[in-house]
Amino acid sequence: MTATKVFRFASCLGNIEKAVEQILDEVRTLPWEPMDLDFIKLALIEALVNSVVHGNKEHPDKWVTVCYGVVGGRFLMEATDEGPGFNPDVRKDYDLLSETGRGLLLIRAAMDEVTFNQKGNSIRLVKFIPQAASSSMEANCLRGDGAFPLRKEEQ
Repeated sequence: MTATKVFRFASCLGNIEKAVEQILDEVRTLPWEPMDLDFIKLALIEALVNSVVHGNKEHPDKWVTVCYGVVGGRFLMEATDEGPGFNPDVRKDYDLLSETGRGLLLIRAAMDEVTFNQKGNSIRLVKFIPQAASSSMEANCLRGDGAFPLRKEEQ
């Protein structure tokens, strides 16, 4: 059985820390390599900031929906905003000294897989668990309702 959780929060930067901590509190007991949780935290913060700031333009009446879980030895998180989306294939040159514009670069460096939906308003992050979690560990780690939206190759 795959355990998943879904929640949403209003597009306010102040809500991001609580969202990130909620996710980390549930997956920190998995058998991660020493820096994995730091990388996951970095990617979660960047992805959620992008959803709030760039997707929803910090509009407090718009929501960010987060779905996360452990599936087949992988931690997955998907964040979807109510914004118009963007084309992630249109890349600009990354200016590492700029105050903004490095979020996607950091997310891609921190996670094993990063994909977007066709509209570009939903990001999906995947981090492989080094010692693939057993089904019982997956079930005990996250006690959520609903089904994580699996892709065909994951079924």
